[in-house]
Amino acid sequence: MTKSNLQKLEEQIEHIESGSRPKNKISLLGRGIRYLSMREHSEAEIRKKLHPHAENEEQLNTVINQLKIKNFLSNERFSDSLVYKKASNLGIHRLAQELRKHDLEPEIISKHLMDLKQTESKRAYEVWLKKFGILAKEPKDLAKQIRFMVSRGFNQEIVYRIVRGKTLDDSN
Repeated sequence: MTKSNLQKLEEQIEHIESGSRPKNKISLLGRGIRYLSMREHSEAEIRKKLHPHAENEEQLNTVINQLKIKNFLSNERFSDSLVYKKASNLGIHRLAQELRKHDLEPEIISKHLMDLKQTESKRAYEVWLKKFGILAKEPKDLAKQIRFMVSRGFNQEIVYRIVRGKTLDDSN
């Protein structure tokens, strides 16, 4: 039996007068798909977001498995997206921390770190050039540059060489 237009109109008026909004029930799977349609998420992130809406742990695990089977949820794809988005501004140490924060498998993390290690010095130099661009003349400014670069997760040896104006090929 369907509601008549008059009943629907009366319900809408009641909601407007009471200031409440009608609650649309969305399934747990629908919620997961909606989250994943906006951006890539790790399995841990989706689990955390869906947990308050799940009736029990079994239902949550079923939905997570369905999302994986349909290839909507992928930790590999999430890690690729995260590294692509943040690698130009962050060093290996900080990216490793970001990846570990999402409970990704160690194999995924080590694969990305090996790839990033090859470009660490170039990325560090580009970040330094964008932020500072000139060598520090005062010890206070030198310390500021070092702190900034290390806080971004770049290797200290690389940072010291950059802020002192040396290339990685220099022996001293």
